[in-house]
Amino acid sequence: MKVAVFGASGFVGATFVERMLASRGVEVKALIHTTGNAWRLARHAIPLHPVDVTRRADVRAALEDCTHVVNCARGGPEVMGRGLANLLAASREARVRRFVHLSSIALYGALPPDTVVDEATTPRPVRGQYGWVKLRQDAAVERAHGRGLPCVVICPAHVFGAYSQFLLACIQALRVDRFALVEEGKLPAAYVDVANLAQALELALECPDPDGRRVVVEDGQDVTWAQVADALAPLAEREPPFASLLRAAARVIAEEGTAPGSLGRSARHLLAHTVSPAFKAMLKSDPYLAKLGEAGLRVARRLPRALGGPRLLAGARSAESEAAGPAFDAWSTRAQYLSVRFDGARARRVLGYVPERSFARSMAALAAWYRETHGFGSEEWPLLREI
Repeated sequence: MKVAVFGASGFVGATFVERMLASRGVEVKALIHTTGNAWRLARHAIPLHPVDVTRRADVRAALEDCTHVVNCARGGPEVMGRGLANLLAASREARVRRFVHLSSIALYGALPPDTVVDEATTPRPVRGQYGWVKLRQDAAVERAHGRGLPCVVICPAHVFGAYSQFLLACIQALRVDRFALVEEGKLPAAYVDVANLAQALELALECPDPDGRRVVVEDGQDVTWAQVADALAPLAEREPPFASLLRAAARVIAEEGTAPGSLGRSARHLLAHTVSPAFKAMLKSDPYLAKLGEAGLRVARRLPRALGGPRLLAGARSAESEAAGPAFDAWSTRAQYLSVRFDGARARRVLGYVPERSFARSMAALAAWYRETHGFGSEEWPLLREI
C-alpha cells in the first residue's frame, strides 16, 4: 500500500501521516501546498512533495505509483472546488484502490438543541460558507464513487487533541476571562480526538464495503463542555466556576459575522444594541433617538411568533444582561451553541471504529504537548505567558 496524503501538513493530515509512518507495510507520500506549515512533518526527515491541486498535471504526477488517496486538503474556492475535482479525476485515471475524503460537521449548520445527528440528518449549511462548500464536496465524492472510484467520506465531530488550534484558543480565552460556558456547560461537547480520527482514516483505507457516503466519527455523547473547561483550566491557570451564557445570548455571539444579512438577524442585533447600557445612555441625551428605540421594541412585541418576535425580545434581554460583561470568545461560544449529539453507529458498522484514546487520554496528550511546546510549568513560563 502506498498512500498519497493531500494536505499532509495540516492538523489532521500531519497526525495521519505520523500514524502511517509507524505502520509496517505502508508507504506514505506527504503532499503539501507549501513548506510554510510543514515544520511538524519535517522533524521526521521524510520527503515533502509540494503540489498545486488546482493543476491536473501536477496531481497526476503526484499520484504516480500510489494505491490509495487521503484528502485532507483545505484552502480557497479553487482548492475546494477545482482542486477536489482534479483529485477525483486523477485518482480514477490512476486506478487507485480507495479514495478517503475528510468532511466536516460544519455542513450540518445550526440545528435545534438536543438533536441527535447521523448520516440521515438533513444538512442546513449557510450558502457560501465553509459548511456549504463541504456539503458540495461530499456530493462530488459520492458521484465519483458511483462512477467507479471506491470512496469513503469521513465526517468528524469537533476535533480535539494535541496541536488543536481550537483548544489553544479556548485555553487563551480562559486565561483572559473571555471564555463562557453556554447553559452552564451542560451541552454535549461532541468531539473526536485527532489520533482517533487518524485511526478512522486508516480503517477507511481498507474497510470492506465503501459506499461513497458520509460516515460520522465521534468519541462519545456523554462529554459536556463543562468537562472540557475543567480539563483545560489548569493549563489556563484558572479555576471554576466560569462565566455562563444563556443560549439566547450565545446565539448573538455565535451568529456574529457568520451568516449573510437577513431581516430577522439584523433585527436581533439591532435590539441587542438598543438595550445595551451605552446605547441607553445615548438615548437619554436625544429624545428623538429615544422614541426610535421605543418604537423598535414595540414593533418586536407585536411580531407574531412565526416571524420571531419572542425570539427577538429574548435575544435582546439576554444581550442586555451580558452587555456590561466582557466580550466573550466567539469561536468557543459558537462551538457550544451549535453543539448537538452525534451518532457514530455507522462508523462502528462500516469501519469497525472503536476509539483507541479516551477523553482523559486525549486531554492528557494535549497537556503534555502544551507543556513541551509552550514551556508551561518551566522556569521561563512567567515570561512566556506574557508573550
